[in-house]
Amino acid sequence: MRNLAKETNNTLRDSVYSALKAMIVTGQIPPGARVTESDIAAKLNVSRTPVREAFNRLERDGLVTGRPRQGYAVTEFDINMFREAFDIRELLDGHATELAAAAATEKDKARLRAMLAECERLAAIADRTTREKFQELEVGIDLHRVIAEISGNAMLHGMLCGILDRCQHYVWTELLWLDEWKIARDEHAEIVEAICAGDAKRAGALARDYAQLGGRTLIAGKPYAPVYDVAMKEVAEILGRPGERRQVLAIGDGMLTDIKGAADNGFDVLYVSGGIHARDYGDASQPDPARLAAFLDRHGYHPVAVIPRLR
Repeated sequence: MRNLAKETNNTLRDSVYSALKAMIVTGQIPPGARVTESDIAAKLNVSRTPVREAFNRLERDGLVTGRPRQGYAVTEFDINMFREAFDIRELLDGHATELAAAAATEKDKARLRAMLAECERLAAIADRTTREKFQELEVGIDLHRVIAEISGNAMLHGMLCGILDRCQHYVWTELLWLDEWKIARDEHAEIVEAICAGDAKRAGALARDYAQLGGRTLIAGKPYAPVYDVAMKEVAEILGRPGERRQVLAIGDGMLTDIKGAADNGFDVLYVSGGIHARDYGDASQPDPARLAAFLDRHGYHPVAVIPRLR
């Protein structure tokens, strides 16, 4: 942990806020955990004043909730808030990006390209630490803030920044679980390319797709990253074409919540790798395709393909 004690007041406030936010977003302080000003002040080697200010900002961001005489509680996953945040983000991000494509100056374009280059620099670091990964996440999120700033609409910029603060934890989870760092960088590059070309229609569509698909992936439940390579290969064979990662939900244990999440969000392919609960749709050692199909039918979920596999 870096020593923040010697930084100037303004820098110290921002540094404490960023450090505490990073601990929450990356799960070092887990959802539901109780945290106090004194605990964080000791951990960061600072006084309680900048910590108190940081908690106030994080409460406005929706990342913590103050509890009288009990400190703060880290916000737990709220599926309704999640849906609402990503729905609003899709609308605001798309509109802001369209406006930015029409308004961007050469200086603005250079600024956006520099942010892409910074993401590539961070991605090239071997054996990255959690902090270095979080830095790439921050640059990626800030790219959308800057695009909204370039749009010239101050109210839109303010609203989108608030929504992005609430989405950060979920974006981090998506990047980490699905290892989608390169996909995110490529999609950001496409958005910036469209803005620099002055193609407002394409830029807005790309931004809306980026926001929508990100929410659609995460809301379905925790995917199991190690089975993705195998899943994608088999999906391509079944569909007769390469599948997109965000169209495929690959899970490692067939949990009821994951299946229900896939049903709610209409994933094209469900890839189940691992033990299955007998009371739901199979026995513990081998997925039973017939029982799995019956379970899915009860939920009205009919994906293009269902691929049950052993561990």
